[in-house]
Amino acid sequence: MLMGQIPVYLFDVLETALSDCLAVAAATVGVLAPEVVKGPRIEGYLKALSDACDVQVRWSAETWQDLHVWRRRRNSVVRGQDSSLEAISSSEFKFESYWGAGEIPNDLALEQLVHVMETAIRGVDEAMYDICGRSTDNVRPQAGT
Repeated sequence: MLMGQIPVYLFDVLETALSDCLAVAAATVGVLAPEVVKGPRIEGYLKALSDACDVQVRWSAETWQDLHVWRRRRNSVVRGQDSSLEAISSSEFKFESYWGAGEIPNDLALEQLVHVMETAIRGVDEAMYDICGRSTDNVRPQAGT
């Protein structure tokens, strides 16, 4: 049960971080942040950051591929798996749709997920440092300082 909830939690962390970054970036450049993003949340936040605030989050193709795999796993838990105690104790609970044929949840897989999330958040941080640097470049010292 815990193995299924960790990806759900970590994707919520990433999506919340992107939402918060959008709010900060919008305030920094003086625009209104969109209240709702279109499409999948991650892509929607990245598009809003780019379009509204000129914040470019750059993730490698490998990071994107890993995020897509883990999002599929997360979505299967959120949308289809019954993790109730009754289902777990019966033969109804299966990880196949979550992990894929022949895969089993284990510590190594979850370590890989944590690494993917760290990489993704580091990319967001780097993009936000860029915008924060731009905003301080435009700040003029006040007279007498």
